[in-house]
Amino acid sequence: MSLDSDSKKISLYQFEPLDEGNYQEWQTRMIWKLEELELEEHIDPSVSPPMQDEKTKWATWSKEDRRAMRTIGGHLSSINVAKIAECKTALEIWKLLQSEYCIQGSMGNFHIWTRLRTTTLEEGSDLATTQAFLDEHRKLRSQAAANNWTVPDDILAMSILSGLPASWSPWIEATTSHYHLLNKPLTSKDMSEGILQRSRTLLVLNDEAQAKGDGEGKVMKISGGNTASGGRPRCSHCMKVGHTQATCWKLNGEPDWVKAKKDWKQQSDKSAPVYNLSTNTDLQDVWMVSSKEQSDSDTI
Repeated sequence: MSLDSDSKKISLYQFEPLDEGNYQEWQTRMIWKLEELELEEHIDPSVSPPMQDEKTKWATWSKEDRRAMRTIGGHLSSINVAKIAECKTALEIWKLLQSEYCIQGSMGNFHIWTRLRTTTLEEGSDLATTQAFLDEHRKLRSQAAANNWTVPDDILAMSILSGLPASWSPWIEATTSHYHLLNKPLTSKDMSEGILQRSRTLLVLNDEAQAKGDGEGKVMKISGGNTASGGRPRCSHCMKVGHTQATCWKLNGEPDWVKAKKDWKQQSDKSAPVYNLSTNTDLQDVWMVSSKEQSDSDTI
């Protein structure tokens, strides 16, 4: 059997054919593919086909089922194609492959849990590798669901965080503390978005550091996200220079004195001195005095 031309044109998911040792991954990707083609009901045992005396519905269903069979068959090794030769429906193929390869029950869940705990991201990984790391966790959760085990989202989020390299520890600590202070649950979606955003920031900083290098290797140390050239502190949360996590406004919110200063500005007379509060994040640590101590000559 070969993959039909429609599937080749439409599919966004390209993956290795089913063979020994890759069933869990293959099953998840095949479910995604069938969902993309709107054929997933053909492998769902809870969905009954129409009666054969309903000729129009039966003809439509049969055509779609053959399409599902070709889609599945196009992602099988030669040995597995031979195994499904006698199958009449996509569901028969699905059940046969499941009985052949699926590690079910508690043992299957143990394998999934082990992989969740051991899937890690290496230091200095590029954006594509980081995305693959997050996709792997998503895939494992789908595999668990297929094995009748629901992985709680907060557990998945913590699994993702625990797989990050050591240099991310300050960011992890700041992020988890932030959610704790807000009394918000950690979610895998939020963690994934935050990780991708920080990865993009690190790549940009790395490019800038290399471009500004003075030939003696004095470039920004961004792996740990704590220090920039010249010894100035770098925030591990927003990755900007001039402050740390402890005083990061994005993480902790604006200090009371800043809010009071804004209120004062709104109420002051137009002729009164007006301070420029443009967003210069390098000054978050410099402004550690009250607004009353600021002079008109301050550069903010």
